[in-house]
Amino acid sequence: MNSALQCLAHTMPLTQFFLNGLTQNNSDGEKTMDSDWNQFYTIGSVTGSYADVIRNLWIPNKRFSSLYSRTFRPDHIKETIGNLAPRFATSDQQDAQEFLLFLIDEMHKEMKKDIGDDSNSIIEELFFGTIESTIICTECKHAVKTTNPFSILPLPLVQSGRRFHLTFIEKNGKTDTMTIHVPENGHVKDLLEAYIESRPLYCFFYRIILMTDDDQLDLQTPLCELTVDNVVLVEQDDFTGSEPYKQYNKRTKQLTLDGCLREFCSIEKLEDSWLCEQESCRKHTEATKQLQFSRLPQILIIQLKRFSHKDGHREKIETFVEYPMQELDLSHFSPSSSEAIYELFAIIKHTGSIYGGHYIAYAQHEANGKSTWYEFNDS
Repeated sequence: MNSALQCLAHTMPLTQFFLNGLTQNNSDGEKTMDSDWNQFYTIGSVTGSYADVIRNLWIPNKRFSSLYSRTFRPDHIKETIGNLAPRFATSDQQDAQEFLLFLIDEMHKEMKKDIGDDSNSIIEELFFGTIESTIICTECKHAVKTTNPFSILPLPLVQSGRRFHLTFIEKNGKTDTMTIHVPENGHVKDLLEAYIESRPLYCFFYRIILMTDDDQLDLQTPLCELTVDNVVLVEQDDFTGSEPYKQYNKRTKQLTLDGCLREFCSIEKLEDSWLCEQESCRKHTEATKQLQFSRLPQILIIQLKRFSHKDGHREKIETFVEYPMQELDLSHFSPSSSEAIYELFAIIKHTGSIYGGHYIAYAQHEANGKSTWYEFNDS
């Protein structure tokens, strides 16, 4: 919850909207002085409780002389959202993206109820875009287009090749596990390379051997000769220095955000037959489908779908994804000719596995005309 709130609170167009409302003159002086009330509660409980978060984070309290003399616990918004969605009421770990989506949607619903359907809410103006889906019959070329709104863009991470489950045992006995995908025509050394690339901050100074239940593996062994998918990497006592592993930190084979977006918008063949309703066709045929952005939002929230559920197997995809800090150009993903260039200002990072972990937020904070990146970690 905290990581999502920090990122949303540093979305300055939305924060400024709330600050303008919180600082304007209010005729009800008694309620204005009440620390448990603000005028956004007249719109709805979720909108009001979020405004309370913004007030505590951004409006200085004159009773406290030091900038670091107080902390704020967002108990009220947690209680408010927990009453509406009980899964967020406990202290159990929940998905940050699901919390953020729920918060945005609830504030949008409350605002639309307040202002009417003929006007756009600030949530709609900032976060809502539309995706156009086009299905084309391969026989008669009849096309069916549908348009749907979105506020968070979920991007699958393209995983190709064979899947392996790796366990790394450090010299001190600590273990780390992850799932990686490597080309099926690769070699055992590709497993070592993929693991080292996934841990850029770890210092690999000692020899590493790879093993299965059967025996130690030769790095040049073709992967097609392995009959198991579980491989153990064991750090030895032999000091080698970092030189042997430098070749594995070039990231030349990593995914890029642009690549994920291209895959999302690529033409795909539908697995099941499709009923074409064109008068001259009217039968089940093969068809293709393509997604395009018919309207991109002012603030684009992208979710990298790292949690996978397939064939009864649950895993967290650890693949590194390279993305730009500035000038993410999405103009070529939209049929319109309008410019769509984005600047990164906030990130939510998950550490741990699919069964548990911790969320950390990174955001640009503007003060005194200067913008600085901060880490927000409540552990």
